[in-house]
Amino acid sequence: MEATLATFIEQEQKESLAAVETLQRQINTNGLAVVGSEATREALKRGQADMLILAKEFYKGEQKEELVKLAVRHGIKIETVSGSHILNQYGGVGCLLRYLLPEHYT
Repeated sequence: MEATLATFIEQEQKESLAAVETLQRQINTNGLAVVGSEATREALKRGQADMLILAKEFYKGEQKEELVKLAVRHGIKIETVSGSHILNQYGGVGCLLRYLLPEHYT
């Protein structure tokens, strides 16, 4: 049972880190992602977000609660990531987007 639990936890960590890698790639290519509390909140409010990605270390209590509530209200998947310095560089929060707004097209 302990081995199964350890394998499950390891797989969850890999999936979380993969989400951060996707976020990083999308940001670097002006793709379908935003980072930072304000941009994330706006994307969640519009229903534009596909996945909310939060650093486990993101402790901005009321802000974190609002982001999670918005994600739940819109049926958006939430990924919590532990120990990602990349995500922490972005303020500990970001989201992958379903689509870009017309003003973001280049």
